[in-house]
Amino acid sequence: MSGRGSRYVLKHAPPHQIVAAVRNVTTAERVLSSTAVKQLTDGVTAQMSAFPAQ
Repeated sequence: MSGRGSRYVLKHAPPHQIVAAVRNVTTAERVLSSTAVKQLTDGVTAQMSAFPAQ
């Protein structure tokens, strides 16, 4: 294997998501668990709410 992986799956993700991420590690496909997506969007939303709308 060469290159860097772009896989973000939380350790408490369902086993099928972890297996899929490991299997796709050699492809160009990116994997982001639904839990990680929710945490990311919640964080961005919280940061955006700190700035008043213009």
